Amino acid sequence: MRQFGFFHPWVLSFFSRELYRDVARNWKGVCFLYLFVTLAVLWLVTGISIHVGIAKFADEKAPELMSKVPLIKIVKGQLQVDVAQPYIVTDPTTKQPIIIIDTTGQYTSLNDTPAKLLVTATSFTTRDDFGKVQTVPLSLFPDFNLDEATMKHWLEVVRKWAAIVVVGVGFPCSVIYRMIQALIYGAIGILFAQSMKSNLPYSALVRLSVIAVTPVLIVDTVLWMVWWQPRMWPLLCLIIAMCYLYFGVKAAGGTPAPPAVAGMPGAPTGGAPTVGTPGVGGTPFR
Repeated sequence: MRQFGFFHPWVLSFFSRELYRDVARNWKGVCFLYLFVTLAVLWLVTGISIHVGIAKFADEKAPELMSKVPLIKIVKGQLQVDVAQPYIVTDPTTKQPIIIIDTTGQYTSLNDTPAKLLVTATSFTTRDDFGKVQTVPLSLFPDFNLDEATMKHWLEVVRKWAAIVVVGVGFPCSVIYRMIQALIYGAIGILFAQSMKSNLPYSALVRLSVIAVTPVLIVDTVLWMVWWQPRMWPLLCLIIAMCYLYFGVKAAGGTPAPPAVAGMPGAPTGGAPTVGTPGVGGTPFR
């Protein structure tokens, strides 16, 4: 008989042997419905966080920052700006550089500056809060002028649609990715089960994989909300999920066969009871 409910893994997956045992022995299917709902909630939280963050930036920091940005022109992939350079825009709160405009060649990368954006004569380079750096050539853009009014317009567009676009694209891609991941982790779980001489069926191992990845999904969402990630986070996620999967397989042990009815063909007549593998139905996983 099933012991834990649909939402218990959001907390108990971090530590409960009883939860993993119950999921392996008494839950049905492969938990993809559970996965879908969990990802939907986490992406909803992520979308709200994105919207609140952009709105706070637009109201508190953006007006002063945009007032400091000079008129910028891009003509045939070349930057034109009529100010003394390097031109540095600082954060109103921290007073640290956040935007550098330099066509002189003094700045060619973000390596020696805390700035988040560097615009040179032919490209712009960004660095996100996780340290990822990306350079885009200006030749990819049509000719245009960028002034304060234009920036305010685009900021309002981003404020309105960014969270919707991120969640709209990220959520379905995440569901597909995590479902495939659960199937792969389930195959890895077979190796864990064999090493423990356990006869857990593949569907139970997929269920355990879904529960094992739940702590990773929750922690990843929290880190996203605070805009921080430890180094080599994807590798750490894999290690954490594998540890929880091993923990779950060990907690579940073997799965007993349903009892045979006396007098029916195949019913034991004496000695130790036989052990088999019960049939399993179908269910889901971020």
